[in-house]
Amino acid sequence: MPSFSPNAKQQFLNSAGGPLVAGKVFTYEAGTTLPQVTYTSSDGSTPNTNPVILDTNGEASIWLGENAYKFVVKNSGDVLVYTVDNLTSAASQIAELSEPNGSSFVGYLPAGTGAVATNVQEKLREIVSVEDFGAVGDGLTDDTLAIQTAINYVQEISSGQIELHFDAKTYRIAGTLNISGMVRLIGQGAVDFSNARPLTIPGKGTWLIHASTTGPLIQVSGNLNKGAGLFDIAIFEEGHATPGAGWVPAVRDWVIRVENTQGTLLLNRVHFHGVYQGVLTDYAARLQYENITGQFFYRGFSFDRVYDIGKFDGLHAWTYWSEADSVLQWQQANCVEITLYRVDGLWMDRIFTFAVQTSIFVDESAYGTSKVIIINGLYSDFSNRAIVVDSAQPVHLQVSNMFHLGQAWPPASPANALPGSCSIDIASGSNHLVQVSNLYDTLAESHAVRVAGTNNTLWIGSGIFTQYSRGTVCGAITVAATNTVRFGSVPLLNPYAGGLPTLFNGTPGGTAFEQTRQVTVSEAVNYPVTYGNAAGQLVAYTVEGEAAAGVSVIAKTTGVVNIAASTNLLGFYGAASTARQTGVAVTAAGIHAALVNLGLIAP
Repeated sequence: MPSFSPNAKQQFLNSAGGPLVAGKVFTYEAGTTLPQVTYTSSDGSTPNTNPVILDTNGEASIWLGENAYKFVVKNSGDVLVYTVDNLTSAASQIAELSEPNGSSFVGYLPAGTGAVATNVQEKLREIVSVEDFGAVGDGLTDDTLAIQTAINYVQEISSGQIELHFDAKTYRIAGTLNISGMVRLIGQGAVDFSNARPLTIPGKGTWLIHASTTGPLIQVSGNLNKGAGLFDIAIFEEGHATPGAGWVPAVRDWVIRVENTQGTLLLNRVHFHGVYQGVLTDYAARLQYENITGQFFYRGFSFDRVYDIGKFDGLHAWTYWSEADSVLQWQQANCVEITLYRVDGLWMDRIFTFAVQTSIFVDESAYGTSKVIIINGLYSDFSNRAIVVDSAQPVHLQVSNMFHLGQAWPPASPANALPGSCSIDIASGSNHLVQVSNLYDTLAESHAVRVAGTNNTLWIGSGIFTQYSRGTVCGAITVAATNTVRFGSVPLLNPYAGGLPTLFNGTPGGTAFEQTRQVTVSEAVNYPVTYGNAAGQLVAYTVEGEAAAGVSVIAKTTGVVNIAASTNLLGFYGAASTARQTGVAVTAAGIHAALVNLGLIAP
């Protein structure tokens, strides 16, 4: 059946697709057999015959009146070709197209061979947008209700879309958006990394403004939203003071609260622009957080009751909101980027933090502590501590590669270490197992690694410790009693000026092992650290908490003590600050003869 334009000269075709020569068009009222007149021109002055007789091209000028028509088309032999019902004039069609369902009258054919025809209404309904429900996106209008209505629609329909789309606009949210079903918020991109920092906001892409001073921007809860998430969206938090002397951020709730979901939440390419607290996740499974960027002031991410294997792949916490000294100094004193409480197994990869108090803090909650944590890459820059374990219950932590710089902000020359800075701090607890394949720590106030608690074991495959002992004369590592540190290879040591070029120096009682390819050497940490300096002196340093140290050279029961010098001369000196000779330098043979004369040894 051909398409039909009722108010213009129209060609009618036969069943073979050719012109319907001398065909007949009978016109009736829609849905009836009552004849209804048509016209030869648009002014309606001359009626057509009924039926209208087509010319040799199968054409005729047919103009409709205001009412709807039914056309019955026959050939010259009065054989029915087809029937068209409910035809209206152009004015009536325009009115129909203006109705809410008018798009259903407009056809749509996608490009390409084999494409299936549909109508505009069906095509547009393939994507649900927040604009469909009245969201404005001008950065000023409160779009909370419109977006919540859109969320409700998507998550309540039994089948069809799970995606809710946002335009490249800025949407102001003065309340909380609640997600309790399967819905994914899809934006148009989060941030343009080619821009200089700090970024101008609102920037390119889709931005949500967290305008409420109480409550989260997004609350995710319930057990029906497995697979819900956010993609390609930036979030900006209002209300923080302009950076300057004495700056502190405004206290805010978590931007996103994921609570009691029992399922997977997806975050991908989400940007947090200057937020007090980022994402709280409590009671979820198999979460997937990927390609996250942002600047967090107080807390970045907190995980509790995260079951099964979760994935946190890619965090770049940088100075997107501000790189002012006052802001970064506040972060270095207060910000914990990732806090881990009770997690079954969490796989983290490509974690970069900048100017924080602690990059990863492992603690415990009323539900327990972390069982297995795997970190493939951690870069902790200008941070006080890279990893802290402070749990009474055992933790198993595996780290492939990590770097820590404990430098205070702003940078100075010589560089200043943050008070208490170190790369790994096992602060308390018992029976923790921490494995680090490759560790590079630079600029620690005292020890680069601290192990407290009891019966904890730290393995380090290869280690580089530079510029440790910035504020205290000590070695690279302190290990408390009953704890053990093991090395897979001899570490590289380069202390800050005044530090000890020794690996261990700490609270008495711990044990550390240095493993080479051929021999294992054990060094007990509950003895003073000794080493020979460039002046040829044997120097002893006390362990922490003791006032003095002496040096005793004692052989085992069957051992021999050899004392020798390159000149084969021995000297005996007093303890005065200016060395004075108290004996006579003699040869080894002279000493031997004197001892024989005294009857102390055999000739």
